[in-house]
Amino acid sequence: MGGSEGRRGGVGTRIAISALAAVLVATVAVAALVLRGHSLPISDASGLPGPGEDGRYPADRLTLAELGGAKENHASVDSLAGVRALNVLTDSELAVYAAAGVTRVKVGVSDYGDVKATVILAHLSDRRVAGDSARELAELQLSFGFHAMPGAPSGVAAALLPGSPLATPPVAAGGRAHYVRGDVLARMEVRGPDEGITYARFGTLLGAQLEALPADD
Repeated sequence: MGGSEGRRGGVGTRIAISALAAVLVATVAVAALVLRGHSLPISDASGLPGPGEDGRYPADRLTLAELGGAKENHASVDSLAGVRALNVLTDSELAVYAAAGVTRVKVGVSDYGDVKATVILAHLSDRRVAGDSARELAELQLSFGFHAMPGAPSGVAAALLPGSPLATPPVAAGGRAHYVRGDVLARMEVRGPDEGITYARFGTLLGAQLEALPADD
């Protein structure tokens, strides 16, 4: 009987993740229409594995979603110095993290061939500092050429970057999101050459990460 209940719980978790991801994919697609004026293919989120009960109610507050893809091994990265060495943040972004007093980080990177996703979770000194840092990072994205995503999930500052394949050098399309869970600052970035695929993946993967580590309202 306990096994049957566990299986039903697992199915329920996967359904919840798929539903959340589907909503986010649709939201990203609509936002992209506003930004670019053309329709986008929407990917199916049903293939994403669920994080399980441990992911939904994490004891470790730095909880990465099980995003799939070809994972890079960054288990040794547990500090801001390690993040700096990855060369995924600008100097201005690193300055925000440095001022926030990062005590521990966790990094997940997955390559899907068509896009690459990077998640950075940082444990900061307190909830207020985390909230202020998330807002500052969100504002920086707009100065980088990203456009705020209409209809982003509650508590999440999400932005989209249109691709410029003919630029020198070419600029990949992208989606970035920042949010807070208690004293944890979460950042997700998805970049890829194809705008439609990148935006759809961003919605799917952001949904999975929010299921593993929900945002504060």
